[in-house]
Amino acid sequence: MENTTLQPTWNQRVSSWIPFILLLLLSFSTTSVFAFQQADPGLLDIDGDGIFNQDDIDDDGDGILDILEDANTDGDNNPATNPTDTDGDKIPDYQDPDSDNDGLSDTVEAQRATEIIEPSGVDSDGNGLDDAFESSPGAGEGLIPIDTESDGVPDYRDPDSDNDGILDGIESSVRSTDFDCETVPDLSFDQPAVLETGDAFQVGSVYRIPNIADGIDALIEIEELQGAEISTLDQNAIDPEFFKPEIFFTTTPTQRRPFADLRLTLVSSGTNTAVVLPELIANFLDVDGNPDYQEFNRFDTPASYTFDDPTEIIVTATEGGLLISGGTQEYDGISNQNPSVNLAVEFVDISTFVFRFGIQASIDSDFRTGVARQSGIQFSCLENFVNPQTVNFGQDVDSDGDGLPDRVDIDSDDDGIPDNVEGQPTDGYVPPSGNDTDGDGLDDAYEGAGDEGIDPVNTDGTDEPDFLDPDSDNDLVPDNNEGNDFDFDGVPDDTFTGNDTDGDGLDDGYEGEDVNDGFDVNDEIDDPANDLPDTDQEGDVNYRDFDDDGDELDTPDEDVDQDGDPTNDDTDGDGTPDYLDPEVVDTDGDGVPDPIDIDDDNDGILDIFEDPNTDGDNDPLTDPLDSDGDGIPDHLDIDADNDGIPDNVEAQTTDGYVAPSGMDSDNDGLDDAYEGSGDEGITPVDTDEDGTVDYLDLDSDNDTVPDNNEGNDFNFDGIPDQTFTGTDTDGDGLDDGYEGSDVNDGFDVNDEIDDPANDLPDTDGTEDVNYRDIDDDGDDIDTPDEDVDEDGDPTNDDSDEDGTPDYLDPDSPMGPDTDGDGVPDSEDIDDDNDGILDTVEDPNTDGDNDPLTNPQDSDGDLFPDHLDIDADNDGIPDNVEAQPTFTYVAPNPDDEATYAANDGLNSAYIPDGIDPVDSDGDGTPDYLDSDSDNDTVPDNNEGNDFNFDGIPDQTFTGSDSDFDGLDDGYEGSDVNDDFDVNDEIDNPATDLPDTDGTEDVNYRDVDDDGDGIPTMEEDADNNGDPTNDDFDNDGTPDYLDPDQPDGEIIVFELITPNGDGTNEFLWIDNVDRTTNNSLKIYNRWGIAVYEGTNYNNINNVFDGRSRGRSTINVEEFLPSGVYYYIFEYELNQERFTLSGYLYLGNKNR
Repeated sequence: MENTTLQPTWNQRVSSWIPFILLLLLSFSTTSVFAFQQADPGLLDIDGDGIFNQDDIDDDGDGILDILEDANTDGDNNPATNPTDTDGDKIPDYQDPDSDNDGLSDTVEAQRATEIIEPSGVDSDGNGLDDAFESSPGAGEGLIPIDTESDGVPDYRDPDSDNDGILDGIESSVRSTDFDCETVPDLSFDQPAVLETGDAFQVGSVYRIPNIADGIDALIEIEELQGAEISTLDQNAIDPEFFKPEIFFTTTPTQRRPFADLRLTLVSSGTNTAVVLPELIANFLDVDGNPDYQEFNRFDTPASYTFDDPTEIIVTATEGGLLISGGTQEYDGISNQNPSVNLAVEFVDISTFVFRFGIQASIDSDFRTGVARQSGIQFSCLENFVNPQTVNFGQDVDSDGDGLPDRVDIDSDDDGIPDNVEGQPTDGYVPPSGNDTDGDGLDDAYEGAGDEGIDPVNTDGTDEPDFLDPDSDNDLVPDNNEGNDFDFDGVPDDTFTGNDTDGDGLDDGYEGEDVNDGFDVNDEIDDPANDLPDTDQEGDVNYRDFDDDGDELDTPDEDVDQDGDPTNDDTDGDGTPDYLDPEVVDTDGDGVPDPIDIDDDNDGILDIFEDPNTDGDNDPLTDPLDSDGDGIPDHLDIDADNDGIPDNVEAQTTDGYVAPSGMDSDNDGLDDAYEGSGDEGITPVDTDEDGTVDYLDLDSDNDTVPDNNEGNDFNFDGIPDQTFTGTDTDGDGLDDGYEGSDVNDGFDVNDEIDDPANDLPDTDGTEDVNYRDIDDDGDDIDTPDEDVDEDGDPTNDDSDEDGTPDYLDPDSPMGPDTDGDGVPDSEDIDDDNDGILDTVEDPNTDGDNDPLTNPQDSDGDLFPDHLDIDADNDGIPDNVEAQPTFTYVAPNPDDEATYAANDGLNSAYIPDGIDPVDSDGDGTPDYLDSDSDNDTVPDNNEGNDFNFDGIPDQTFTGSDSDFDGLDDGYEGSDVNDDFDVNDEIDNPATDLPDTDGTEDVNYRDVDDDGDGIPTMEEDADNNGDPTNDDFDNDGTPDYLDPDQPDGEIIVFELITPNGDGTNEFLWIDNVDRTTNNSLKIYNRWGIAVYEGTNYNNINNVFDGRSRGRSTINVEEFLPSGVYYYIFEYELNQERFTLSGYLYLGNKNR
């Protein structure tokens, strides 16, 4: 054989719910059976008990007589002819220790689970039946197989012994886990074996093979030799990583199966201290044979084994472990290249195991093997199985400890919900049909495509399937409660009694009307969705519902006292625990129910403060205060006085305001931002000290203007911009009229007011915001004193009739100071400080000579020109555009006294202010003219295109942070610099774009690039926009490119004026570059038929009609033919002449 590595496809193993078989679960191919049958079947010993099959009344050693394991359909009472094969694995039942292939031995399944008799290993009479299974040697009774659920199929042949639809194989325990070849250790036996004790190669001797893995040695003890002579303990000259003993075998009349037993123990290097490996792969290689004898290996029962299909080996489970026997074909050497004679084994939590190596004689004569037989074990993953088949081992498991293994227990976890119900989905539940058409012991309802059985549900997906999981939904409330609490009081109505009258595994306390109904596998639960408790009637029934009451609070989160038991938490004391009570209210939705929430509306003000406790019970939920009468008690109302300012804002100082954090570390319902030293909450402010805190005070500053006005009047006209509607969509107590962008935002307790100092109206910007300022406009006249008509309402008093009531008008009748120069607009002759008098910037269309009334807003940005430092929105400040470029005067750094002395006009421009420039003389001064030089390129381009690519580098954004009328896109380094009237342009001649450096800056230069061609004439495509014309494609448009290459003057010598739009007139390419040009055209007799000057390809052209001086028929189309032309022109102060012949093709001529 060749040396390769064999890798079983472990992911083809049966899923983690197919148990590991205690004795045997194996499928043979037809090939393997016939290969082995070359020897006399009667001389075989299937169970390895030393009794040939022909003399063995229990061939498979399971305790059930062969004659009983055969249905005897042929009537000859001979199991060997036409034998019964229940599981169809090609091994007849009488030779199959697991007839139904469920992973449990027939020996176990033939007996009552509570009265198992173990085999003794003794057969005194040599009849092949273990003495434990006969009353006396020679009696030969054997086991009488039981039928647990009385379905007519004995358990050892029944894949579902308790008839619950879950196969017995699934209901046996899982002993192994899926392993990863990246983590399972490889062992290497490349070091020589060293004798530590005993005589070499004799029984009792111990050898050490060092460093088989990091920190691990192997001790090899020779435990027994029967007809075996060891020649080499570990032959590692070839494949040194394998463990390969070489042994001679001798047969005698009494020893037909000579063998050697070697115990392999893993120990820490240099010691005898055992080492346990979580998983270990051992691959038994080259288990073959010949017609005279076959090799066999036996070893402790593993967690699983994998073989290739087809295979030449036979695997048998025995009391001594797993026995693997070779076939009759010999393979050379020891390797892993022939998967049909290899077996891969998985051990779990392994430290030591016994390995038996021997031969089985298949001829009568005695012999000694001619050469030492080699056996090989490779401790690593294998990779060369073609069609790997994995067999897992298991044993009876009693999950609930009631004495009945799960396979004969219809309630394996003792939760009162039958396995048949828990094994299936609630909505897809299928009750048993009571029919078993194929007589295999599995109800027809669960056959599927064939003997499939139920695939158990695992609701929480974290541990055991539901039928073994005491808490299927992992919600802290066990299934025996949730599945039996029909009155939803947190206490199961059906409880465990410890009695099981009918022995079906379902406690009498959970049985239906009849506690002795036998194996009634669903116990009258024909429709789990309606027969089991389901509080919210959504999701799933309670034992599978993570939110039993459907209140959007998960059941574990309703464990208020956090003791791990939600059943004892009933915050409203109504007898229904919170997890089953959807009526437990959590007003603010913070996850803390109101009864234990110390701040029910999450406004930072403790409930005990918002409730006056008039009933003396210290409970805000009873007899609560509703200050604004909106039907929502204060402790549930985020605007308890209905003034549109949230309580969370009104309860705190303006400058010291702290917004909610959204965190509640101690889960008491109070936001961490207001915990203080511990559950302190906000101490409410009382601005006017009248004994009523602001959040309950309709006029917090006592200035006779209510808070709902002062807190919502953003345009300072005395009328609130947001008003009460009477609708509260989200039920938080804040009227929709006062809500921010979302009227259904729940308990947004500050309603987007994160900075009250800037988010609420403050006319004077001093002291406090208006609703807390006794002098709103800061004119040193208290608001109540500005109630001129003394009607108790200052909002209707406007002495100067400017639309702003006096209490919001700091200089009545003067008004605000827009430019902040200390001179109120009403007295300031230059309100925006741009040097242009207001009387110039206001057209006075209303005839009152007052710019404050009916002012002009040229750029439509809602800032009147006299308050706008960029009245045409072109990005060039009016202060700059109003003055000549080269004699520009920047404003002086005047103080307020100087401004006051000059009536608000900067001293640089006294006494008459700036006389605005009108560069193009079109009657519109530059500061209002979007194209000051009238060159078709707008100022917002020419004044902001610093890289001369025809695209402004600074563009309009629509934002004006400092409200000075200059868009943020044009602002300098500081977009919030207020009325910086020249915006850092201290020298326009150098600070603004000027391509040619002559005449003026671009926005005032009719020839930007100084190439002698006016900007508007460098619009090659005549679309009115020179910015998109780039003749030389260098990225610089022609009007900014003085170095564009010359275009050649070319006369196109063809004219066809036929109305098709092509060659309708004589085209002269680049004629626009010429000056003082003239064109003459002659017929073949030398008579001038056309004479003209200033030819332009536009409206002065030759279109085939006669215009010569000596021509009689002027304006008539000339006949088709050849004509001679002379074109003279000047270019760059030089005279040129072009001449030649052209063809005229006049239609119908």
